[in-house]
Amino acid sequence: MFQKVVKERQAGEDEPLRLDLVPECVWCNDSIQPPLSGDVFHIWMQEFTTLHFNPFWFGCLDSKEQSDAMEYATRELHERYVAAHFFVRKVLGTYLSCAPENVELCREECGKPMIKGRPCEFSVTHTDKRVLVAVSANKVVGIDAEETGYIPEWELIANRWFSKEEVEWISEQGDTSEAFMRCWVCREAVLKAHGAGLSLPLESLRMPPPSSNMTVMCSQEQFKVNELTVQCPSALAQWVGALAYCL
Repeated sequence: MFQKVVKERQAGEDEPLRLDLVPECVWCNDSIQPPLSGDVFHIWMQEFTTLHFNPFWFGCLDSKEQSDAMEYATRELHERYVAAHFFVRKVLGTYLSCAPENVELCREECGKPMIKGRPCEFSVTHTDKRVLVAVSANKVVGIDAEETGYIPEWELIANRWFSKEEVEWISEQGDTSEAFMRCWVCREAVLKAHGAGLSLPLESLRMPPPSSNMTVMCSQEQFKVNELTVQCPSALAQWVGALAYCL
């Protein structure tokens, strides 16, 4: 999502993950999936580099997903899209006790996906290297993640869309590019939880600098935001993320 906005503006065995300051979240996988309760969020992650693409996955997607997948110009992007959406369906199927292809999804007016009948809430984000799914029993949730790295144009973008407090905080950090991304993912997570996405202008959301316990207003609704800062194994790039949910 960040790459899209910038463009518009300018035109195996893994080491344990480290989760900071998010006691409400549990990282899940095929062997770790505690019961989903009202005060817990489940987070699932799949690294694209550890996948061996299976053409069968395409047939598990619904007609819209298949149509969207066919729009990608390269095989790599096509396979990444299919893999990401199959993973989402596989995750949701564990809660619905059904096969990935039997997960019935629908979409809100702004495009946010949901499970038909809404037995639980979920949010999805993906980067060039990974896809993450957040699942909640009863709270509207939004998750966003981005790879870290040098961003020469961060000040131009931040001055256009961020609050004065955010811009000043970023300027005071040792790594301004990573600080910028921390602000970005917090903002995106709130917009995803709200359901508006980029249909709600980024500059309309007044965000404080990132902290371990942020609370913000978005269109008269109050959201809590937690950072997900995870150090991946050395073979993989570092990334930052955030989870937001409606209070």
